[in-house]
Amino acid sequence: CISRTGRLYQTAPLSHWGYHAGESHHPGLGDGLSRHLVGIEICNAGLVTPTDKGFEPWWNKPGAATNTYYTAADVRYVTAGANITATGHYHRYTEAQEATLFRLLGWLRANAPAIFETRYVLGHDEIAPKRKTDPGGALSMTMAALRTRLESGPVG
Repeated sequence: CISRTGRLYQTAPLSHWGYHAGESHHPGLGDGLSRHLVGIEICNAGLVTPTDKGFEPWWNKPGAATNTYYTAADVRYVTAGANITATGHYHRYTEAQEATLFRLLGWLRANAPAIFETRYVLGHDEIAPKRKTDPGGALSMTMAALRTRLESGPVG
């Protein structure tokens, strides 16, 4: 899990099967991808709704004093295409989150070259597009661009 500050938390050993992806599918891997892939959660609100108070995450409760709102600087508007399944405003990943993600993927590739395959660095929106929209526009690039960056050499 990667926090908003870029801090990395390991919630289970890499050899432990979890259920991060949920119901999922990808050609070449089949169904139930949690048993084939390492899940990386990046703390983020995902799609947010523009309101007169700011950009609102899905979890806000009408009228609650503790509701969260994001500013225009915290979001980016993206149209559907590539892995992005929904047009809309996305809560951006922070630079620290993306830097940690690139370092982690580089570490996984360096420490498990026999099993790390860049083509299987996938977003939820690629393996469960009917249920998930992340990373979508939260990531500063498409998943295809991320994989290309990984293939081009050291990341981080």
